Amino acid sequence: MYKYIILFITSILSFSNSFSQNSIDPNGYNVFYYPNGQKSSEGYFKDGKPEGFWKNYYESGILKSEGNRKFHELDSIWLFYYENGLLREKVNYENSKKSGKSFIYSEEGFLITQSTYINDTLQGKSFDYFQDLARPEFEKPYKDGVLEGRGYQYGRDGRIVAIMTYEKGVIKSSQAINKYNSKNEKVGLWIEYYDDLPDDKIKKLEGRYKNGLKNGYFREYDKKGVQLSTIKYVNGQVVENAAELMAVDLVREFYPNASVKWEKTYLGSQPNGIWKKYDTGGVVVETIIYKAGIKIGEGIIDSAGVKQGKWKEYYTDGQLRGEGEYKDGARIGPWKFYHANGKLEQKGKYRKGGKPHGLWVWYYENGATKREETYINGKEDGELVEYDEEGEILKQGEYIEGLKEGEWVVNTGDYIEKGNYVEGMMHGPWLGTYKSTGKKAFEGEYLEDEPNGKHTYYYPSGRKMLEGKYELGMKIGDWKRYDETGLILLTVRYRNGKAERLSGKKILGNEED
Repeated sequence: MYKYIILFITSILSFSNSFSQNSIDPNGYNVFYYPNGQKSSEGYFKDGKPEGFWKNYYESGILKSEGNRKFHELDSIWLFYYENGLLREKVNYENSKKSGKSFIYSEEGFLITQSTYINDTLQGKSFDYFQDLARPEFEKPYKDGVLEGRGYQYGRDGRIVAIMTYEKGVIKSSQAINKYNSKNEKVGLWIEYYDDLPDDKIKKLEGRYKNGLKNGYFREYDKKGVQLSTIKYVNGQVVENAAELMAVDLVREFYPNASVKWEKTYLGSQPNGIWKKYDTGGVVVETIIYKAGIKIGEGIIDSAGVKQGKWKEYYTDGQLRGEGEYKDGARIGPWKFYHANGKLEQKGKYRKGGKPHGLWVWYYENGATKREETYINGKEDGELVEYDEEGEILKQGEYIEGLKEGEWVVNTGDYIEKGNYVEGMMHGPWLGTYKSTGKKAFEGEYLEDEPNGKHTYYYPSGRKMLEGKYELGMKIGDWKRYDETGLILLTVRYRNGKAERLSGKKILGNEED
């Protein structure tokens, strides 16, 4: 990690003899100089202390930092630069203490880290980025400046691939999830999260796969984290529904002929678990599932404890969450799911075994279409289109048997990227374009998801910003950074993916042993 030394002028007395000027105005604009005559800093004084907007420079004359002072203290956004002129840090201050978002960039201009400070101390989430994707690779939790809590590692496609638990700054555990085997089959623990809750990681579904087949208990949760259902699978086949395990105290009601009419379960005084209603012949005609007194489902559970027929499922506040049919414990046929505000969230069909099949459509809470996707026997197969709330396409491409294939287009802000996938991996040329100017933003090639060959990045004006080569994911040779006029700002030489020389000079810490 880069080590930064930030020098600020805190009072007129803090200037050493290495700086000089003709006179100092304690209530006006002042300029200070290095012994070589190069400007070192400039800004306003008030009552003999720095106030207002200030700039600091390297001895080479390149801007080193700039920002505002309020009541003589660092205030709002300050920008810090490398000696080649590129942005190094963007920090928000309040009373000379870091407060709010902070960003760190590489010498090549790519975002490295995004953090949040409160009163000069790291708090909350911090993100480390893939430098060639502008996507998070790690999400780290901070509490009072120390890593504490749950963090995540992301794959290049955005899915979470590991969960880390930190305690007092040390990783106490790490669990791999959402993995594929060499045959591109799901294996091990898979966890799906609600994708419309960006500030929280709320589980939607979790369960284990073996060679691409569901194997074990699959648990489904609502957006408040309350477990809604449990289904057990062995080698992809439903065995039983585990909801009956919720039963605690059993109370029976009887018909006049002494046959059981109701079986009710309670946790203390609250309905909890499965309530079953029988006809006079002993056949289940109605089932209600309660969780701590709240109805979360109603339909029929047969004598084997498996959901059958039409069902309705509810949020913990009683709002309808989903409705459709079950067969042998798995969803089948048309289903609809709803947002907590009652608006339709998604709709589609299931085949035997609870596998999505055919066209599925997702909606925003305002009713606008969010995503359209086609499945065949539980795997994405066909075109996917994803929209923003105004109807603009954000993502479009095709799946074949659950893997991305062919040309994909991704629209993010002012940036559109387009390229091909082969068996779920980026492969071949990719091109990025600025929407605002129509100019190229990026061009490069990938080989089985790894950047390979020449990669070039451009300014919105169309001028070259950065260029270099990869070899199977590692940077090699000279990488050159240009300013917007086309002049070379910086050259970094890489060997085996590590920076070896900076503008012809060896980089400290990278010497060979």
